[in-house]
Amino acid sequence: MSGIGERHTSSGRSHAGEARELLLSAESDGRLDALCQRHAVRLLTLFGSAVERDDPGDLDFGYLPSDETMPLALLTDLVDLIEDDRIDLVNLRTAGPSARVAAMLGRGLYEDEPGLWARSRDLALRRFLDTEWIRRLEREALAR
Repeated sequence: MSGIGERHTSSGRSHAGEARELLLSAESDGRLDALCQRHAVRLLTLFGSAVERDDPGDLDFGYLPSDETMPLALLTDLVDLIEDDRIDLVNLRTAGPSARVAAMLGRGLYEDEPGLWARSRDLALRRFLDTEWIRRLEREALAR
């Protein structure tokens, strides 16, 4: 029996699992590249439960926008592409170090120039490590 709020198909997998399969199909046949180009997305990653589990709860995307990127339009087209609205979008330009490194340690789906994903991943890791002392101070302050 499914829990409240869970969506399952006749195959027994969550709809998010099937949405991930649709996404990977769109990646391999070029539809995802076209979507990213249409929305002026520089970089797109998939992270969280969608890359860590066989039965994800949702699909978490990290994206690096250009100045022309409209997040709502991007979200709408991603929902249409994967036929599921359980999507979280993380803007890699404005995300904090923890969210950014989580997104960049996921699966790279699209980059508008060779090497952008690797450079962005390295930068995210450096910023995360450079700001660890701040997170440690925050944890210590909360523990008092």
